[in-house]
Amino acid sequence: MRRVVPFLALVTGLCAVTLPAAAQGGGMRQGMRAPDHWLTFDSLTEAVGLTAQQKAEAQQHFDAIQNTFKQAVEHRQKMRQMFQSGERPTQEQFQQMRAEMDSLQTVADTHYNELRAMLTADQQAAFDKLPKPHVAMRRGGMRGGGMRGRGGGQ
Repeated sequence: MRRVVPFLALVTGLCAVTLPAAAQGGGMRQGMRAPDHWLTFDSLTEAVGLTAQQKAEAQQHFDAIQNTFKQAVEHRQKMRQMFQSGERPTQEQFQQMRAEMDSLQTVADTHYNELRAMLTADQQAAFDKLPKPHVAMRRGGMRGGGMRGRGGGQ
């Protein structure tokens, strides 16, 4: 009985800490997943204060950025399916995947920069506070800059 009480206290304490985090969608697994979208257009419009005249052009760049995220999700799903089937990708397949993801990031960066360029100076300041679109985690995960671009307009 003496051993059971400390064990139950430990389990209760762990549950008290981990369950709220899990309920909020937290946890290591989710936090390390690559994103499947950037922002919503409404949140971008509100954060930056787009005018009615700017919305049509901004929507085109926004849609192009969101499309890169969709394509990146498809690439990751293919790779995940390969692993789940027990197949191990070759070094060439990994390099091809990296090149495709880098290309998608270049497209997203181009549209991000074009979207930024169409804004006024005040809007650019607000835009620069938003997270930069990042279609995939970089080499080395979180250590290697997996969150690059967060909060900066680089």
